Amino acid sequence: MQFVVNGTYISNSDNTFNSSTFPSGFSIYHGLIVDLNGTSDYVHMEAYLDASGTPEVRILGDSTESRTWFGAYRLGD
Repeated sequence: MQFVVNGTYISNSDNTFNSSTFPSGFSIYHGLIVDLNGTSDYVHMEAYLDASGTPEVRILGDSTESRTWFGAYRLGD
């Protein structure tokens, strides 16, 4: 999982599971504090998944399953 500010990758989190240790359900949390200029800066998150092999691995969250969250808060004046 990576956080991107204005097109630049600023933070990365790697998680590795294999077929013998893969949990049937798990959550990954990645948080950080970023200074933004308040007008033109933007932030987004990217996640990549290598789903080769079994069991089937996928990131849940679409128009019918709300299981992927991204949030932000404004702190300060």
